[in-house]
Amino acid sequence: MAVQILYSLPAVFENCVACQLTVSELKCRGAPDDRYFYKGSREAPKLSRLSSRRSRASSPVLLRTHRNCSSHQPRRVTLNCRMERTLSAEDRFAGCLIGGACGDALGCVVEELQRPQIVEKYGELGVRAFEKIYDYPGEFTDDTQMTLFTAEGLLSTILCKLKADESLATFRAEDVVPGLHQSYLRWLASQNEVSQSPLFKEVKNLGMLMTQDKLQHRRGPGQTCRMAIKSGAVGSSKNKINDSKGCGGIMRVAPCGLIVHSAFASLTSEEKAELAFKLGNVAAAITHTHPSGWLPSGCQAAIISWILSGESLEEAIERTVPLLEKEPHNEETMTKIRLAQQLGREFVETSQKGDGDDLALQKQTLVLRHMDVLGRGFVGEEALGITLYCALICGEDIETGICYSVNHGGDSDSTGAMTGNILGALFGEAAIPAKWKDNVVLGDLIREISDDLFRVRDPDRQQELAVKYPPPIVIHKGEEYYNNEANLVTPPFKMPPGAMFFDWANSV
Repeated sequence: MAVQILYSLPAVFENCVACQLTVSELKCRGAPDDRYFYKGSREAPKLSRLSSRRSRASSPVLLRTHRNCSSHQPRRVTLNCRMERTLSAEDRFAGCLIGGACGDALGCVVEELQRPQIVEKYGELGVRAFEKIYDYPGEFTDDTQMTLFTAEGLLSTILCKLKADESLATFRAEDVVPGLHQSYLRWLASQNEVSQSPLFKEVKNLGMLMTQDKLQHRRGPGQTCRMAIKSGAVGSSKNKINDSKGCGGIMRVAPCGLIVHSAFASLTSEEKAELAFKLGNVAAAITHTHPSGWLPSGCQAAIISWILSGESLEEAIERTVPLLEKEPHNEETMTKIRLAQQLGREFVETSQKGDGDDLALQKQTLVLRHMDVLGRGFVGEEALGITLYCALICGEDIETGICYSVNHGGDSDSTGAMTGNILGALFGEAAIPAKWKDNVVLGDLIREISDDLFRVRDPDRQQELAVKYPPPIVIHKGEEYYNNEANLVTPPFKMPPGAMFFDWANSV
């Protein structure tokens, strides 16, 4: 039975009594409004980090109405779930990361298969349940591994900056590079590889993530990510270390769209999205320095940011486009975004004309035809195009959207992860099928990290978080990460012996 889900949207009636209610019946973590721990907002209730879901479920929630809405009622949307609940920012944070992990875990089941093989093994609609590919069903790949290490790098940077300046007034996107790079060094160590970076030995065992045994396994690490981090080089838009535009950059940037809503609450929605765009670009360019390796990443992060500001997916895309238009060499990324929108409209128009018992099969056939136009997702702009297309056409059905995104015979774990990130941010963790979210490996750890991202400004958590997320080393042995306009000083980057340029440019 379909029910109503309430969207938590930007407030204009902040103190309206009519908008106050509780969520004790939801059996999930309740949360105050989106500005929960933000300086200058209402005083936050004192909650312990791991307070029970039962005790926190009765917390008052302020339903934040849309700024253009004249009534006090939040916008409603019907989802295929069994309870009415409020989509708080906290729920969107968890939904984004859990959704990404679920899409990754489902996609890795068919990652090595071409479309005819998928049909032969799982039928025309493709895989819809986790299977054992590594050690356990529901285990994710390097996509989610690197997403968690991205979250670690962002948290370590923000926590360090907050000690010096609580307002973060002087913060710039490039400030995250040391923290992210050193987190990626730890990810490389978890893959049982060694970097030439002089920092590698010093940072490789630090932090909470390196204590997680189930993260210390090779799960299909991409060639570009591995070789860039192994070399010790640190890429940027101005410091080109390779010509790769593989999707290994975009697959990991979801936390960049989240943290701007917890650490930078005083910014406007536009400023948050712009910062998320810059953070996504910077994070991806550490390893992928072709413009189509990092520009799609900025778009993915900005779209997630707009979603958290209360925009629909269509609105989030349109409001991200102006950020992309300002950047040089945006043609490939822009083309795939517009193509995804065009094909999404064609899907809706065509599927409305379909009928009969085989309607699901008709839709799947149409999706596959459109996928042939969008590409296979191995490069950044194609992965973004597939992700947006699948998220646009699935309506409010997360399961269908993620299944569309993985059953195409391309880079299915990456497109599944990215689609899960967006749909999870749109509809929250509750809308993710229980068969996935309850069985994805390290689900509790992922929820803990999403909670840490959400509560990074909680003064009662600072000491604990500083232990979990070690501060980055900015200066080491006389070398600096930043230097004048070039921003980054790095060792010379060397191609792996025998590597072909075409393979390198298109590798993940």
